[in-house]
Amino acid sequence: MYGACMAMFGIHFIYRYLVIRGNRLIKTFRSWKILLWLSISVIYGVVWGSIAVMFCGPRDITNRLAEMDILENLDLKLSEIVYIAPYLFDDKHDIYWPTVIGLLVDFMIISSSFSAIVIFGTLLFKELKLYTVNNTNLSDKNKSLQSQLFWSLVAQTLIPIILLQLPVSILFGTVFCSVNVGGLGSLVSMTIAVYPAIDPLPTMFIVTSYRNTIKKFFNDVSRKVFFRSAPTLPATAHPSLETTAV
Repeated sequence: MYGACMAMFGIHFIYRYLVIRGNRLIKTFRSWKILLWLSISVIYGVVWGSIAVMFCGPRDITNRLAEMDILENLDLKLSEIVYIAPYLFDDKHDIYWPTVIGLLVDFMIISSSFSAIVIFGTLLFKELKLYTVNNTNLSDKNKSLQSQLFWSLVAQTLIPIILLQLPVSILFGTVFCSVNVGGLGSLVSMTIAVYPAIDPLPTMFIVTSYRNTIKKFFNDVSRKVFFRSAPTLPATAHPSLETTAV
């Protein structure tokens, strides 16, 4: 799945650029040709998964190295889990080239996704700026919206880089440097897991219309909860005053 996600991130930014540029290639997303775009994600996912299983799967040497570490840190036995181990050496401590080649291919997948995000993200920034500068008749409200979309795009460019691409790249780098990060390696799984929840937040909080709608929703909810939980005062009976006519 991770490899497929790398492709989808890049395609996402390509699509955004084609939309704002009005490029004729945008029509390929509205016909059967969209399957060609989707096939890129499938290919990336198959390649990434194949490398993990074929080149980074368990071996005798990785079993010996991982057994005690997993038992001490996770209190689990190897027979109870499934793991991958991109260890660069074999039993004779010679370089195990299948793992090296596999990791280099993974680096290429991450680099291609990163390059697509940076290149088309930069082009998007320029297009948004040009749109604002060239259209002098834009209202202040429209200019404000363009500025909000710009900063939202900046945030949505940085989030996948920080949460997905950078942690995995650093983790792979530690393999080549023979650095044992121990339990810190699990942080990569955490950053990947939280990404879908964090990604839409910039648009929700930067764009004024979305932000106001969210505020209104929570204000309405809190008001209803407050009134429901507020204690009701018991009714008190007041004696009626009787007047006697003389």
